Amino acid sequence: MQIYRRAGQSWLLIDRLRPELAGQESSFSCERLYAKEISVLDPQSLDICDLEGDGVLELFVKVKKSTTYHPECINRPFFFNFHDDGLYAKWTGSTFGDPFQDAYFFDYFEDGRDLVFIVGLLPDGMRISAHAWQGFGFQFLGESSIYPWIGRLHKGERGIVAELEGGSQEFILYGQGKDRSLVEWPLAEN
Repeated sequence: MQIYRRAGQSWLLIDRLRPELAGQESSFSCERLYAKEISVLDPQSLDICDLEGDGVLELFVKVKKSTTYHPECINRPFFFNFHDDGLYAKWTGSTFGDPFQDAYFFDYFEDGRDLVFIVGLLPDGMRISAHAWQGFGFQFLGESSIYPWIGRLHKGERGIVAELEGGSQEFILYGQGKDRSLVEWPLAEN
């Protein structure tokens, strides 16, 4: 899957490696499954995830735009399913709460379902928030404290590792219900 840009146009291309040519990847070893001109969206990034743990992958598209009810031009999340040679909207919410810089997908609980981790942009810094798909939308699971700067995220030994100013820090979901938050690991001793 890729975004191809040329002469002011953006195309979404979804290819599948032909099984008989595994290990011999080249532009000729792929079968084109889908191609659509998407310049009107001006996508900022694409990713794939499995929000339901069913083996059916979802396509995440980050688009910078305004909406009817939210006129500020910010990054917006869109999720699609690819089925029968077409893309179908799964969720086209306008935000995850905070305006966001990026989204990352990890099978945090190792149950086959990817959680969405958002690096949110706030007036006084940045924070990470975690969200899980709940059949019709996303459930908020918790958020970190605010930091001056947060870079890329990756899966750690126990949780999610974030690049912060001066190094990296692992975060875990801690607590239950409304008291759950994304806290630094190891936990600070009281």
